[in-house]
Amino acid sequence: MNAGRELADPALSQRIMSLIFGAIPAQTLYVAAKLGIADELAGGPLSVDELATRTSTNADALCRILRALAVEGVFEEVEPRTFAVTELGRLISEDAPGSRRYDSLMLAEQVAPVFGHILESVRTGQPAARLVFGKPYFDWLVEHPDAAETFNKAMESGATARLPTLLSLDLWDDVTHVVDVGGGNATALVALLTAHPQLHGVVFDLPHVKGEAEAVIEPDRSS
Repeated sequence: MNAGRELADPALSQRIMSLIFGAIPAQTLYVAAKLGIADELAGGPLSVDELATRTSTNADALCRILRALAVEGVFEEVEPRTFAVTELGRLISEDAPGSRRYDSLMLAEQVAPVFGHILESVRTGQPAARLVFGKPYFDWLVEHPDAAETFNKAMESGATARLPTLLSLDLWDDVTHVVDVGGGNATALVALLTAHPQLHGVVFDLPHVKGEAEAVIEPDRSS
């Protein structure tokens, strides 16, 4: 080691390390989201053995995941090997207000594999999605309805989170028609038209989301 070498600013060093290892908390959070751990803990703390039984997992391995997430404030180890969900952790519950569960699922299952080829993409200038899915991403989604549902729910949660800002814009009184390009299941458009009844709206998206959009726009007719 070079004794004369200057040490980095500790704050900068901590920041760069958090960027380097950022994928680890994302992946551990994915495990908890996929297994529905926050939902299992909605009624109160449970032992890791009980959680493992409910989720068909290995108790010791699951305990390591939960302890890693407890460091991040997602869960709390209230007693040895017994965990509770925190307010932060509730955001990966299935039906929690403002849930971002499907963002976690989409990132781990669909986005992360593509980013595994990011260096090749930067070198060639070619999209990496084809290397992972064998075709353009949205073409792949058409053929994989479960993945498409995850994607659409992730987009819905993001749109819902942005609604307060969208609805409060002062431009809506001056327009009569809105086209939501890539509007998915129409969650944002329906909220906009409900808040501003003078508007007429169109969702422009790929054919495979038509049914979901119709179910949101006219739930009585689609049910």
